[in-house]
This record gives sequence, structure tokens and C-alpha cells, in this order.
Amino acid sequence: CPEGPMARRLLEKAITTNEGLEEALHSWIQTAGDKPVQYFTGIDVGGTNARVTLGTSLTGEFLKLPKLTDVRSVADLCTRLADLGARVVKILKVAASSGCIAVAGPPSRDRQEVPITNYPLLDGAPQVLRLCDLPSSLFPPGKSVLLNDLEAACYGILGLNDDGSVNDYYAPLWPTETSSEKGLQRGHYGVLAAGTGLGVGLITAETVEAGCSMIGPHADFRVVALEGGHQTVPGVGRSHPLHEEETALLTHLSKTLYGETSVIEYEDAVSGRGLLRLYQYFSKDDPQAPKHLTAEEIANRAMQSPRCEYSYNAMLYFNRLLLRCAKQLSVLVRCHGIFLAGDNQVTNKMFVQTNLDALKKEFLDHTKPGWVEQVIVFSQTKLLNANVRGTLFVAQKVIQDEKGMQGGSFHKEMKSSFFS
Repeated sequence: CPEGPMARRLLEKAITTNEGLEEALHSWIQTAGDKPVQYFTGIDVGGTNARVTLGTSLTGEFLKLPKLTDVRSVADLCTRLADLGARVVKILKVAASSGCIAVAGPPSRDRQEVPITNYPLLDGAPQVLRLCDLPSSLFPPGKSVLLNDLEAACYGILGLNDDGSVNDYYAPLWPTETSSEKGLQRGHYGVLAAGTGLGVGLITAETVEAGCSMIGPHADFRVVALEGGHQTVPGVGRSHPLHEEETALLTHLSKTLYGETSVIEYEDAVSGRGLLRLYQYFSKDDPQAPKHLTAEEIANRAMQSPRCEYSYNAMLYFNRLLLRCAKQLSVLVRCHGIFLAGDNQVTNKMFVQTNLDALKKEFLDHTKPGWVEQVIVFSQTKLLNANVRGTLFVAQKVIQDEKGMQGGSFHKEMKSSFFS
């Protein structure tokens, strides 16, 4: 397996108007000359919006289009994407060569449909997105991929690794013996992203072809979507200094959410709504404290001077439990590293750094400390939508596989996994 060059890094170009989109697409036509423009689609669907991008290897750029806002149904999503696709095809005279879309929810085994878990229920049942319902202008049949959102985040990290920039976006929270490594190495990497919920995924690379580098397009990486955010939260030992405080908190949340018939899941506390629950717990005895803040407001109040103690305690437990979930994943699959993904890792960096000793102590607090002390815990350092990058990475690889441009078992596995 010969060494190959790093993948070309796609550069972002923000599009804010219809005129800007037309101008960018016409520049693609000029670059292509007398050949059809080959481009691909990457879309990340959130609970109320969709982030849409178009990429091409012609110019090495991807167009970040204005978000589709107030999208709360599959029907509306498909209609608005069809309108966009018609506008693009009208200019380029050709449909996309491949497409990838990421949504919250577990895809079916054949990856042809997914119940979207952060959309409102329709007639008491989840709304289901089917690949065949998406416009063929942006999602050509047989060359389009449906991903879980955390799968997309994992592929986004793989894309950064593929072009040699993963260490530009993620840095270790504290040093270990191997934390100076560049790029992903052989082993398992957990990926956790706290947002509307708590997403958990796994990047794994246990075997590679003889003579291949672990960095670059020949590494045999695979992605596994997990549901680690729905693990139940274990408490600390009776002699732990935080036992009384934490037990009271977890018991309150269990009573509030489940009538004490079950302990809480990580996502009940480590999510946007979870942070609000933590804040409401710590402020429950203060009638003057506002009770319905946003997650962003709570985070800001925790870092302001003078700080809001209720917000500060909420943020501290939010991050402690995030690290506890990461620790459990590390032990379960013997992770080489953990990625804490999401823009809130960037915006809340000051809080994390201020409380790093406590968070590191939480991560290393295990009956087998030797199993976790060498795990590299990476935190995101620059604003980045890893889901979007992941959809672009997969869509681009679909085209390259069609052309036979990429060897390596990773790409063969990806293609056979998606299109079997």
C-alpha cells in the first residue's frame, strides 16, 4: 500500500445572498470549462434548522449557504431542499454527483430511512426521513448517504485527520505521555458532543494494511454510532467528599423526571435542557433567581464577574458528568483518546480551564486509574461544525470511490457499508 498525499483541504466560502450563490456557481462553471461541474452536497439537520453546503474539488472550496430556518417537519425540509436543488441545477445544468445528510436519530440497517428524534411527533409517532424523498438534484440515487449526527461528527474529525488539520482544531486538555502525537493513531477514539442532547460515537482503527501510515487516506478507520448519552449515571462512593452533595442532586433529578423509579441518564444533565435543570436545582431555594434561562445565558453568568453561583455550580456538574461519561466510554473500549466536540467547548474554554483540576480529577477517579490516565482528552479549540464537515467528507469520498481514485480499506468499507 503506497504512501499517498494528504487530502486537499476544503476551504469554506460563506454565501449570504442569492446573488452570491449565483456568482459562486458561475465561477465553478468557468473553472470546469467545457466539462460538467462535479459537485457534492453536505447537509446537517438540526431541531429547527438545516445547514446546507455544496462542495467541489474543482476549486477546493465548499459553499456555506444561509441556514434553512424554522424547519420542523420532513415535508417542509424536503420541499425547501427541492427548491434549492432546482435553483442550483438551473445554473449548473447538472445534478449533484453525490450527497450526504446527517440527522438526529438511528438510521435503519439499510440506511434508507431514519426517525428524526428532534422533530415534533406527527400523529404520536416520529417523523421519518427517507432517502428516496430527498430531491435527486442534490441526492442522486445510489450515491447518497444518510448518517446519524454523531456519525457525521466522527467523519468530520476523520476529514480533518485526512487533510492533516485535526490538531489545528483539537488540543489535549492536559498532557499525557502520548498527547504530543500528531493525527489519529491506531486504537479507539470516543467522540462526545453535548448540545440539544448528548451524542456519543466511536472512531476505531485497529488494523491497517502493511506499510500504510495511520495518518492520511490509507488508514483503516471505521465509525460506530453509539447511544452513550442514554447510559445511566453512577453515583460516587459513600466516602467521596462530594457524596452528600451529588446524591441530593441526582435524587432530585430522578424524582423530578422519573418519580424516583429510575436513576437519570447522562443526557438528562449533560445537554441544553440538562444544564437548565441543573441551574434550576441549585437556584430552587432562591425565589428571586430567574428560573428559565437559556443554556448560553447560564454559561455566561457562570463566567461573568461577579459570577452567579447557581450558574457556576450548574456548569461544574455539567462538565463533571460529561467527563464521567467520557471516562466510562474510555474504560469500556480502552480508548486511546477522547474528543469533546462542539462549539460550546470553544465558547466555554475559560470555565473549563479555570476548573481543569477538578475535571481532570473526575476523569481519573476510577478503581483502575492506570486504564484512564494515559487517555488523551481532546477539546475543540476553534469554531467548527464537525457534522457538516463529516457530510462533505463522506460525499467527497463517494465520488472518489466511483472514480477509483482512492485505495485503502477504509474507503472500500465505507462504500460497501453504505450501499450494500
